[in-house]
Amino acid sequence: MFEFPLFLALSLGYSAVAGSSSALRAVSLAGGLSLLLYAVLSAKELISGGRAQGAAPLRHPLLVGFTLTALNPYFLAWWLSAGVKLVADVVSLTGASASLLAAYAAHVWMDYAWLSAMAWLGGKGGSKVPGFAKIIQAVATAALAYYGFTFLREAFT
Repeated sequence: MFEFPLFLALSLGYSAVAGSSSALRAVSLAGGLSLLLYAVLSAKELISGGRAQGAAPLRHPLLVGFTLTALNPYFLAWWLSAGVKLVADVVSLTGASASLLAAYAAHVWMDYAWLSAMAWLGGKGGSKVPGFAKIIQAVATAALAYYGFTFLREAFT
C-alpha cells in the first residue's frame, strides 16, 4: 500500500532527469554505496550471530504494516538510492516508462516469494537450522556487494 505510490513518485521524478548523464552517475553512485553499506551491515550481523526477535500478534496488520513501512528509514533509504537506480536501469534499458509497471510487478512477486519462503521455513523450524540461515544470508550479502560494485562501476565509467 505504501510502496507502489512511492515507486510511481520515484519513477516520475527519475523521468524528469533521465536525460542528464550527471544525474545518472549520481544515482549509480548513491545506489552502489547504499548496497555496499547494506552488505557490510549484513556481513557484520552474520559474523556477530545476531538474531531477530519474535513479535506479538497484531490486531490491525494492514495499518501496522503501512506505518512500519512508511516510517522504516532503511526501506526509504533503499528506495531513494538503490531503488532509484533500478528505476533508472529499467527506463534506460527499455526506453519505455510503461515497462516500469512490469518491473514493479516482478519486484513485488519476488518480495512475496521470498517472504513466503521465509515464513514457511520459520514455521518448519528454520530457526533450529542456523547453518542454513547463515548460508542464505551469506549468499544475499554477496549479491548485495556484487550489485553495489556494479552500480559503482557504472557511476565511474
